[in-house]
Amino acid sequence: MPTIIYALPVLPGKADRVRAFQAEVEPYRSAYDDLNRQAIVTRHEMYLQSSPQGDLAITVMETDDPGRLMRAFQDTPYDRWWRAWSKDVHGFDPADMRPEDFNPGALVFSSSHRLPR
Repeated sequence: MPTIIYALPVLPGKADRVRAFQAEVEPYRSAYDDLNRQAIVTRHEMYLQSSPQGDLAITVMETDDPGRLMRAFQDTPYDRWWRAWSKDVHGFDPADMRPEDFNPGALVFSSSHRLPR
């Protein structure tokens, strides 16, 4: 199953909104779950990474079909919330993105091994 990982800058003063993401998405949980089923997303995690250069929201997703992640936004309560949240936290409206704008991170190193006990 493909794993998609990407990092987005968090605007200054918006780290608390990233920390509160789970609580903020809860009123829209049914729509969020439906969209994940449609996109065959089996894992979605968000991490907040702080650094001297600023905060990053790091997202990890597993999906059978990455092409299903890009979809047209609709005028639904969930989509309105998600677009506003992204604009407030990251500074852009995801509805303005074209498929070629979405550029998940490239794997540059991988190591798997068992350490002796």
